[in-house]
Amino acid sequence: MRSYGACPVVSHDPSKIEFILKIDPEDYVKFKPYISYLSENAIRYKILCYPKFEGYDSAYYFYDSMAWLASGHTIWALDVPVLKGDWLSVFSKARGVFDDNIYTINVIGNSVSRSRNGFLAISAEWLRFFGCFVPTFYGDKFVKTLGFRIGRIIHDRSIRFDHEGRKKKRKLSKRTVKKLTEEFVVKYVDKFNRRK
Repeated sequence: MRSYGACPVVSHDPSKIEFILKIDPEDYVKFKPYISYLSENAIRYKILCYPKFEGYDSAYYFYDSMAWLASGHTIWALDVPVLKGDWLSVFSKARGVFDDNIYTINVIGNSVSRSRNGFLAISAEWLRFFGCFVPTFYGDKFVKTLGFRIGRIIHDRSIRFDHEGRKKKRKLSKRTVKKLTEEFVVKYVDKFNRRK
């Protein structure tokens, strides 16, 4: 939740921000200060309130349901605070890089390696074309791999964020994750290659 206070400051234009919040019913009261903050700063927001299902394992479902409510050009699933960087400008400059605006942005952040999965943003056109933000639990790996395979990934190192507390306990082996991700990637690459 700390990111909600940081993002408007570093974007320089709060009027162009829209937050989509997914809130578990039992946590709604905890979110009231953040909702007040958004309202007081004239930042648009929408709220989805439904059970957490399998918690973090259901993140891909939450991302999709939130993405379809978004009204902007770029959708960024971010759950950590932004420390610095004008991400709004970075996202605006990505528009028009590809004629059809189907792309993903890998916000590498503090990492020194492009191989690291950053916080991935997608264009609204990506969402409409592929029909989802992510179809699998390991969404960041899926989006990044697909972006590489179809040649539609843009890297950015200018935005910095705090990774503290983001690490989640892995339930599947890296090999299993790769296999599951690959099945989806092959399907979506084929769809992209068959586009008219």
